[in-house]
Amino acid sequence: MTDTLRTATPADLDALCALEARTFDARDRFPRRNLRRLLASGSTRILLCEIGGQLAGSSILSFRKGARVARLYSIAVDPAQAGRGVG
Repeated sequence: MTDTLRTATPADLDALCALEARTFDARDRFPRRNLRRLLASGSTRILLCEIGGQLAGSSILSFRKGARVARLYSIAVDPAQAGRGVG
């Protein structure tokens, strides 16, 4: 299987919502509207890990203008991929 790390696009919204639902309790997951906003933000990057064409994990990073560091907001790993180095 091929592993891919790439930046999310708005076309990934449904897959991101499904990953959030598989990974987090309802009170801890990002609502769809928040993910949509983050995907459109110029200061946020969502990275996706795909294994064999399937979404295995994501990370949400926020960048502040002029800063040399980023803030990691979330790491989500599909429970079926737990323990395989996705995170």
